[in-house]
Amino acid sequence: MQRLERLSERALVVPIAAFLLLMPPLLTLFEGEGRFLGIPLLYLYLFGVWTLFIVVGRIAARRLLAGQQAAGRGTAVQPRER
Repeated sequence: MQRLERLSERALVVPIAAFLLLMPPLLTLFEGEGRFLGIPLLYLYLFGVWTLFIVVGRIAARRLLAGQQAAGRGTAVQPRER
């Protein structure tokens, strides 16, 4: 049970960290004429952070789902009776 709680707490950190990394004070660090392989640094930063948090979110979701199923609380939907 504690493992599942820790996983859910870690999963909560993902959107909070994404929010903080996409705040304007950090974005202004990448404004300007800087380029890498012809791509503006701001675009690389934005899409890099976005991609990173998609991957981290997917990993967290899979671990959380596996933990729930191991605890006997699977998320399978049962058909309703009519």
